[in-house]
Amino acid sequence: MNRLLKLVAMEVHRLRLIFAGMIGMTALVQIVALVWAIYDEMRMWETYKSTHPELALQPLSMQEMIHHISSVVTFTIWLSAFVMGACVFAIWYRDWMGRSSFMHRLLMLPTNRRHLYVAKVVAIMLLTLAYASFQFMLLYVHEGIARLIVPSDRWELSLVMDAARTVEELSIMLPPNGWQWAIHYALALIAVCVVFTGILLERCFGRLGIVYGLLYVASCAALVALPVAFQYEITFLYPGEIQLLTAALCLAVLGVSLWLGLRLVAKKITV
Repeated sequence: MNRLLKLVAMEVHRLRLIFAGMIGMTALVQIVALVWAIYDEMRMWETYKSTHPELALQPLSMQEMIHHISSVVTFTIWLSAFVMGACVFAIWYRDWMGRSSFMHRLLMLPTNRRHLYVAKVVAIMLLTLAYASFQFMLLYVHEGIARLIVPSDRWELSLVMDAARTVEELSIMLPPNGWQWAIHYALALIAVCVVFTGILLERCFGRLGIVYGLLYVASCAALVALPVAFQYEITFLYPGEIQLLTAALCLAVLGVSLWLGLRLVAKKITV
């Protein structure tokens, strides 16, 4: 366990600059957009004082402000998701890059080879959860900034999670209850394991492995999406049974991906 934790720490450390840049970009862009939107609203108040006094008296809330910058929030989340998706590939392929392969040294470590696979999965999921936590805390930072700028008599209190639900991407990243949270991040874990196994198939079997990897990822995606795509045609099952079938297929895909990925790392992978 100690060696596994050291591998996880190493993987996180190697991605630290990318992660720091990602959260820095998110904070900077969202805060600038929020301040701009607040001052724009206050300018509109001044304009409406004489012509539309009833509009000038309407208070601002956190929910309304997040809605105003929803396109900016969506952009930062999708950009960060793209970066994390690139990290899913980079965390493996960087180890083969260069003249002296770092993967060779990793495979020679006095530890179970399967730890390499698990450490990379855990590192990606830790960074994903860390980004979601950072975005959650950033909402409170947004609220603090807004309350500093907006006069107290013009500010209407609202729940931060209600504000998060105004942006679809935020509601997916920060689900309203623990059950949905578990489902969303379990799907993220399955996706990471499937892609990792596809990468290892390519690494183990060369050019033919590219075909194997693509077919494997496509087959897993199709298998998971099948009950949802044909839920209206599957008339002999109730909606609850279709959900159970989907959950069973997801667990099967996760189990096969873990088994195959760990086996490839232990038995087939070369440098």
